[in-house]
Amino acid sequence: MRNTIILVATLMILAGRCNAKDAFDSIHCGDDIPKALIGKASPDGPVAAIEKKHVALGLADEGGEEVSDSVSYIGWKICGHSYHVLESGGKIRDVLLADHSRKRPGFLGACEMAGQPTPFLVFGILDAAALPESTGHVAPNDKTLLTAVSAWKIDEARPAFVKVESDKLKCPVSGIFTQDGGP
Repeated sequence: MRNTIILVATLMILAGRCNAKDAFDSIHCGDDIPKALIGKASPDGPVAAIEKKHVALGLADEGGEEVSDSVSYIGWKICGHSYHVLESGGKIRDVLLADHSRKRPGFLGACEMAGQPTPFLVFGILDAAALPESTGHVAPNDKTLLTAVSAWKIDEARPAFVKVESDKLKCPVSGIFTQDGGP
């Protein structure tokens, strides 16, 4: 009898894991996606499997970075738009909609504000219109600075995106991320 109870309990636990829901299970195109994702469990498993499970959303991983020991950044293409996610403790803590392109690439890293290094990590959209067309990647040590069109400080304590004034913010091209490899 004891073995039967252990077997049934084990099967129930395994069945629950197989049906485990992730944050993307509760959203649909047209929803307020940031609101729907915040507080939900972060998806877990191979990216290809997560994308396949949510093909109706056009879900595509845009890459990620470890911000600190407890906070991660991940970019997701959802329903044709770029959403930027801060995760901590297995939960989605903040989500920002910020589309980027070759001429307005996404950026993650340290910048300069009024000529001084920022004491915080910046997520932003930069103005790369003045850069020459290039098919290659940006060198990791390229310190060419571009003006930010929009920018957010990553507040690691909350974790949250906090809007910052971008008019005096300049960021190096080496922190640019885009699907096509750079500006």
